[in-house]
Amino acid sequence: MMNEKAKDRFLKEYEDLFKRILELDAYIANWDDLGEDFEERPSTPIELFHLQAQAMYQYQGILEWRAKIEGITEIYDIQRKYIADLAKTAVE
Repeated sequence: MMNEKAKDRFLKEYEDLFKRILELDAYIANWDDLGEDFEERPSTPIELFHLQAQAMYQYQGILEWRAKIEGITEIYDIQRKYIADLAKTAVE
């Protein structure tokens, strides 16, 4: 079992990762809307962004596995919070 300081650090890491994944997913989803302007679209190919997202999802899975082993259920609160926020913005 983790001590409270380690648990707080773990939850912060998980929440930061969860937010970054959502932001990257939105960026990839809006790729075609970026236009051809150099200032808006990076020279990095979209495939590399997909690989980055894949690696982030793998890391998220590892953190979720650790959370299950450690009995850290607060990750589900984090997921619900951001998914609820996404649902609100989708309706607006």
